Amino acid sequence: MGWSSLGRAANSASNGGRYLKLTDGSRFELLMLGPPHQKEVTWQDGRTSIRFAAVVYCTDSPSGAQQFEFGPGVARDLAAELTGHDETATKVMVSRKGSGKTDTRYTVARIGKATQEEVRAASVADADRTWELAEEGWWPLEDAAPAPAPAAKPAKARPSTFEAPDDDVPF
Repeated sequence: MGWSSLGRAANSASNGGRYLKLTDGSRFELLMLGPPHQKEVTWQDGRTSIRFAAVVYCTDSPSGAQQFEFGPGVARDLAAELTGHDETATKVMVSRKGSGKTDTRYTVARIGKATQEEVRAASVADADRTWELAEEGWWPLEDAAPAPAPAAKPAKARPSTFEAPDDDVPF
């Protein structure tokens, strides 16, 4: 393989590592291998947000257990599709359309029950995994403290109708 083929090879290998990467037009069929995790992320511009992650197995292009990170929108969609179903045996399709901050849309859909072979392969991939989400500061959603309530605005001071007696009592 020459240098001219390197870019194409790198693109095809981009989902073979620890992280599942969705690019414009990509679509993956996934099995969840455990509970969702979360962490607070501080971005370069100082903003903070809560992000989510799950260990997944891609049934349509198996490459071992992978870490799938996502935001609140995909989290809500995954919860809606998996609630009430056995998440370790239910396949979901996740796709991405767009490449920028404002034009990217994700689609999540439950696509049915995984075959016994897929569940077995996912279990083997999970057992072979040599990393944990906790290594990067992720914690299980069940262990996370609830998000703090927004701070209340201070009440405006009202004029006092109390008049102190005119005495010389020191305080």
